[in-house]
This record gives sequence, C-alpha cells and structure tokens, in this order.
Amino acid sequence: MTMIAFDKLPSRARALRSEWEKAEPFPHIVLDGFLPSDKADQVLEAFDRTNEGWVFHNHYNERKYCHSKKELMAPALRDLFADFESAQWLRFLEEVTGIPNLISDPTLDGSSGVHKSLPGCYLNVHRESAGHNSHSDWQRQLNLLLYFNKDWKEEWEGELELHDYRTRSCARRITPIFNRMVLFHTNEIAFHGNPKKLRCPEGVARKSLAIYYFTKGQKRLWLRPVLYKPEAADGAARRARIALNNFALRVYFPLRQYTPINDEFVEKVMRFLRLTRD
Repeated sequence: MTMIAFDKLPSRARALRSEWEKAEPFPHIVLDGFLPSDKADQVLEAFDRTNEGWVFHNHYNERKYCHSKKELMAPALRDLFADFESAQWLRFLEEVTGIPNLISDPTLDGSSGVHKSLPGCYLNVHRESAGHNSHSDWQRQLNLLLYFNKDWKEEWEGELELHDYRTRSCARRITPIFNRMVLFHTNEIAFHGNPKKLRCPEGVARKSLAIYYFTKGQKRLWLRPVLYKPEAADGAARRARIALNNFALRVYFPLRQYTPINDEFVEKVMRFLRLTRD
C-alpha cells in the first residue's frame, strides 16, 4: 500500500529547494502534514503495535529505544519504508537537495528505523557517522526524520536542536509534533540532537522514524563513528564524559565490523565505566 501522496510532490519541490538552500545553520527543511492524515494515523497505529525487536541504547550520550527489523514491524510501517526507498521518492529528494544519484538503504543500517524515547531519555548533540557498515564506498548524505507525537507539550522537552558548529549553541529548535518531517544534510557541520532529558509523563513516548540516504563514491571511505560535542555552557566533568564516550566509540566501530562484539556488549561496558547519565 502506498503511504506517501506522490502526486503532490512535484509541485512542492521548487519551493522546498529554495528553503533548503537558505536554511541555517546547515541545509534542512521542515514539512508539516507530510503524510495524508489517514495514512499518518495508520502508521502511528502500526508503531504502537510493533512490540518485538526493540534495542535499548543507553550510554552517556544517548538513551533511547531503536528498532531496525522491518520483518517485525506492523504492515503500515513496512509500507512507509518501501515508499521512502522507492525511485520516485529518491527523485524528489534529488530535486529538493540538488544531490544526485541518491541511494536508499533497505537494511536500515546505523540505527535507522523507528525510535522510541521514554521519560528521562535523550540524545546528545552529535554529527552522524559518514559511511555505511556494509558498503565501504557509500557516503551518508541525508537524514530524514518523521515524528508521530500527538498533543506533544512544550514542557516535555524533546525538541530537535540544530547547532551552530562555531558557537556550539542551538540555532534552531524543532518540536517533534505529529506528522512533521525534517530532512537535513549530514555534512561536517550538521550537529544536532535532543539533549534535554524528556519530561513527558509515564506512559507517553517520543516516537519517530529515521532513515538515511547515501551516494556511492569512487574509493573506500573510512567508517568514522558518530562524533558527540559538548555545548558551550557544559562544565568540565560533562565535557570529559562526552570525550570518554567518543573514545569508546572510536575503539568499538572497527571491532563491530571484524569481531562478534555487538551493541549489547558495549552498553554493558559503558555502564560498568559509569559512562551513562543519571
């Protein structure tokens, strides 16, 4: 079943291209009412019916649940991912961003998929990994986020923050409201996150979908890990823990490719080293 209203995309591409090029602190667009309302409701229902396959990421720079196994997702979610991987959608992204020959990733590598954050969860400000775990010549170009949070309240925090890399301060805050899509270029300066701990009530979760797009290069790309950055107001202790977590990720990334070490093992090590936030 098609979830995206593809017939309405061509008329929006030109205006969105202008918004993309003018955006600060790095190229991005925000598009409200992205899916037809009935389709958005179907996806939210599928999100809530997807119970098996969640993985808890819990360390100093991140605390959230991720799900990347499409075979365990409810049908409407699988249908939406199929739309996001289609040639028609890729052409639209190329028109909006000016980036040619984009590639989708059906394997949902690198923690793409669906995300769920409960009270107390967060994601510190970071720049994405540049590559792909299975394709050494793929370079990540775009992040797409789609939110599924009805009646989200400002006091619950959870805003997506886009940071100016020069001042290490927030340049734009985007509330994760229902059916809002955010697309941004994962370049060297695209620092972003939702670093404030969620303050939503028990039983409420911040729900989102994340999918990444790549281009194929001419040579092998060194797979650098995610890079977390402190904010301008952070103290010495917080800066040190962020740096320690970055070091652990640099060690872990090559081990993940060539040894049986996995995310669950690393989470245990980080908890042992107290590389988690209280």
